[in-house]
Amino acid sequence: MTGKSDTAIPLPEASRDKHSLFATNANAARAWLQTVPRANLGEATRQLYQATSELNQVKCKGKERLEILETLRPDVHQAIQGLAQHYLSKPLNIPEKVEKIVSLANTLNAQLATGYALSFKALLQESRLLKPTEALSRALHRLITEYSRILLRTYQLHRSPSSGYWQKLHYFYQQGLIQKVLKHKTNDPLYGSGNVNDAYLRALLLSTSRPHQLPQRYLSELFIALSRMSNLVELRGERLESCAFLLDPKQDSAPQYRELINRAPTEGWLGMDTRPLTKQDGESSLFSKAPSIPPLLQERVILAWSEAADRVSDRQPCNILAKVAVGISASHYYIAREEVFETFKLNSKEATACPDPFLEHVPIDPWAGVPDTDPHEQKTRAYAQTGIDYKVPTHTIETIEYSLPSSNTKKRGIKAHYSYVDSRILDISDSGYRIQWDPAPNLKVRNGELMAVKSADIPEWSLAVVRWLRNEDHSQVGAEILATTATPYSARVLNAGQPITDYQRAALAIWRQAKTGWHGVNGRALHL
Repeated sequence: MTGKSDTAIPLPEASRDKHSLFATNANAARAWLQTVPRANLGEATRQLYQATSELNQVKCKGKERLEILETLRPDVHQAIQGLAQHYLSKPLNIPEKVEKIVSLANTLNAQLATGYALSFKALLQESRLLKPTEALSRALHRLITEYSRILLRTYQLHRSPSSGYWQKLHYFYQQGLIQKVLKHKTNDPLYGSGNVNDAYLRALLLSTSRPHQLPQRYLSELFIALSRMSNLVELRGERLESCAFLLDPKQDSAPQYRELINRAPTEGWLGMDTRPLTKQDGESSLFSKAPSIPPLLQERVILAWSEAADRVSDRQPCNILAKVAVGISASHYYIAREEVFETFKLNSKEATACPDPFLEHVPIDPWAGVPDTDPHEQKTRAYAQTGIDYKVPTHTIETIEYSLPSSNTKKRGIKAHYSYVDSRILDISDSGYRIQWDPAPNLKVRNGELMAVKSADIPEWSLAVVRWLRNEDHSQVGAEILATTATPYSARVLNAGQPITDYQRAALAIWRQAKTGWHGVNGRALHL
């Protein structure tokens, strides 16, 4: 962009003298936007695509180009937000039609970024003596933000950045360093105000938050919150030994944990000192702009910026055929040996007759039946006389009613409704598996999702939870084992004086010391 770096970002040549939709000034662009049919997402996106694409080919002064881009930017991002409904909260392997929508969203971000890069270059060339610091800073801040939105979308789809992505982002930061515009604050009503240094750090923090372990629905909020956190982090070229992450701006790679880098840093390396984030009194202040992110998830993000996580046990490579059922309903169905959930719904009398596997056996008290010693007996008789099917709780807070499958309910052949995918276990550790399968068009998987896993050499289904997702050529998940075997139940909570809730899926989860090293011998109630 400036000729002062060996790394060049290819920019289109200005081959057009005028724009076909509006004159090359902000007022004309603003008037044209009034004609865009915003209610028609498809047509509005097409017109905005044409407008930004042509603008990058039109001969224009840097200041005018920047003003036009600032005028178009809110509408372009509104269109991108509309496109998001087609690829977020969808199956892991999206169809080709949806893939084109993702590509369109990335292209719109990239076209805006290219426009801001052209503006930055022109502003430098047109201002020989006095540099327009504010305009240069804004162009570079917007440029990095557009590329950061592409990074966010990549992580939302459980993918890795494309080749060359990090090299471009590092180059933009170096340009800000060369032109001394890193610290000039830029207002951004869309994604949070800050300076060029903050915008760059926001992308770095997102990549180091272990995004493949975070639920998709929280990543967008985390991105907004990072605009505030980034100004607490120091990016420096000295005292690297006290930095949690290191990066080489000349390499096409994201920051890495310092202790995981197997070579000594050389001149030009940068370090991220994230200690101000990890030493906050409470995470709530850091995540004030992301209130829906649960506290436990906030702690996990903060922990990711602290130090590299030590593995409890080593992974052992393997190649084991397995079946994977994803979701609460499918998991319960298969651990129940393909019994549908309706067979678990008993009335109160039948449920009471079943032994409760979650309570310890209590010695029989011969005086328990004396009326004076049972304050609930009279109430129990009164309810029985009125014919109300109600069992008075024996605990002061709540009672949970558990039931086994009814013997007189026939099994229904609905196995197709609870499908599983054939997969392979690539490696195994004491705590779980790394599992891979080929594209499954209708399979929706999320971080934190419950799943049932059955390997070819083990007859029982194990309960697990998805800890990370990657969706490249093949879909891969990291599964943490919750239980090596489980007994299915249905359960509902009985609160005194409140309506009885519906039955929900539940399981008695058992830990057993198996050859994979899973720990524990006691059962535990697992509410699905």
